[in-house]
Parts: sequence; structure tokens; C-alpha cells
Amino acid sequence: MTTTRTRTRVNARAPQRTRALSATRLRELEAELIAERARLERSLSADETAEKVVPLVLDSDVSAPGGDPDGDLRFAIHDRARARHDAIDAALQRIADGTYGRCVGCGQHIPFGRLIVMPESERCVACGPLG
Repeated sequence: MTTTRTRTRVNARAPQRTRALSATRLRELEAELIAERARLERSLSADETAEKVVPLVLDSDVSAPGGDPDGDLRFAIHDRARARHDAIDAALQRIADGTYGRCVGCGQHIPFGRLIVMPESERCVACGPLG
């Protein structure tokens, strides 16, 4: 009886292995990536058009109070959207290469649940965002 309990505890602590993505799930994630990329492209295009139409310098001194209070925020949002767009492009390239769904850190399959939340993920939770 003790042996069974010990074995159960050891198995419970063993790292969980995840399975490769099925073709259906891969197509679902690819469609999500393509749709999100299109949405980001529209947003980035609108941002770039607005920059051309609306002068960035509202006063002679933008650092003066009321000059451009949301300028830094706009740039940060734009940079974040650009970074996500680039990550999605990289994920679509991994799909084309046949390496999508595998962690670039440890080589294990990335759980489907993580890919649903962040389909551009290139690392598993254990390896983290920076490895």
C-alpha cells in the first residue's frame, strides 16, 4: 500500500507531457493568427495615416503643458501593436516551417490552452517569455 501511494505521489510530480496539435486545432489557431494580424494591420495603418494628417507638434514646444499629453501613450501603444504583429508573423512562419506549437526553449509541445490565449507564443510556461 505504501508503495502505491509513493508511486502516485511521484507520478503527480512528474512533468506533464503535452501532445502535438491536431490538424484541426492547428488550422483554428492559424485562422486566429491571420485574423489578428489583419486587425493589427488595420490599426497600424490608421495610426500611420493619422500621424500624416494630424501634426505631431501642436505648439512650438511639445513638452509644455498641454502640448501633446497623449503623445507618449500613442507611441507606446503603436510600438506594442507593431511588436505583436511581428510575433504573429513569426508564429505564421513557424506554422509554415512545421515547428509551430513547440517551445523554442525546451522543445516540448506548448499546451493548446496557452496557444488559445496567446497563439503567437513561442515558449511554454516553464521556459517563460525570455527563456
